[in-house]
Amino acid sequence: MSNPDRTTVRLIAAALTSSWRSDRTPLDLTVSELSSITPMLVQSGAAGLVWWRAQLSDLRDSKPAQFLRRAFRSQVLQAVLREQELAHLFASLRCAGVEPILVKGWAIARLYPEKGLRPQGDIDLIVGPHQLSDAYAVLRTPDCEGYQVDLDHREFHRLDARALDGLYARSRLIDDGNVPVRILGAEDHLSFLCRHSLRHSACRPLWLCDIAAELEARPPDFDWDLILRNRQQRDYVETAVSLAHSLIGARLDDTPFASKSGKLPRWLIPAVLRQWENSDPMAHAPFNHLKPMGSYVRNPSGFLKGLIARWPDPIQATVTIGAPFNQVPRLPFQVGECMLRAMKALPIASEAARPAED
Repeated sequence: MSNPDRTTVRLIAAALTSSWRSDRTPLDLTVSELSSITPMLVQSGAAGLVWWRAQLSDLRDSKPAQFLRRAFRSQVLQAVLREQELAHLFASLRCAGVEPILVKGWAIARLYPEKGLRPQGDIDLIVGPHQLSDAYAVLRTPDCEGYQVDLDHREFHRLDARALDGLYARSRLIDDGNVPVRILGAEDHLSFLCRHSLRHSACRPLWLCDIAAELEARPPDFDWDLILRNRQQRDYVETAVSLAHSLIGARLDDTPFASKSGKLPRWLIPAVLRQWENSDPMAHAPFNHLKPMGSYVRNPSGFLKGLIARWPDPIQATVTIGAPFNQVPRLPFQVGECMLRAMKALPIASEAARPAED
């Protein structure tokens, strides 16, 4: 019988332990074990971090380690290009009177000890509602239309003007070597990283490294009360931080959660590891939703496949319903999440089923 702590997904967790730190430990895997997870590490964006540890070990010259090294070098080049894009984008937006806040991407990659350890995908920006039209106008210009920019983040949808003003007041201007880039304050960014990871079922191991990096780099005046005063937000932060501690060894010293480590719901870690079994980001919700459920009314082919793709995992159901992360079984929340989706889809389905007018 195989050791459950040495399954493929557990190997990924072991490989990423301490990988975001300057004082990381040498990688302690066999060549065979490293080879078995290398494709998943590359696809999930964690290749550079594991090379960061492998280069300190006897694995350094092995074939899988060299593959990770090449992936890391590619990420370094991508990071340089992304910094140039950020500089141009921020300058263009400011010329149009728009002051964005960068989240994730370079905002978290800057906390890692080497450039390129953390790959950067889309450029995720927060822009005030009154500046959105100007921002989209800039993104449609020839100079910026090729940039992959995301201005839509559910984590901030419900913010009123006062809350948004608070985000801007706590944000910081950081010089990336080209132009000052505005990023969220440390408290707001940690909260966002935790909520974003759970909303997507913690499907990428890299996101736990982000949480660990932000947590361990927090300034001395970090205000825990700011992000823990709300019950649901506290639950999300505590859950995500505890996951990072349990799976990859994030330090909880001097945090409000130090005495609660290891007390996660029994169902949670298995649910996260199941997500890690498929390292393709496009295989997870909502990218695996082939088409809207309402479209199956006229053409039912593929309905069952679409329904199965939408069956929520326990983490997704918990977040959608707004339930706490506790020991209560998740099945009722998964059923409830499906019913909630069905209620939202009914008007669309009814419209799709209506006969076309002559």
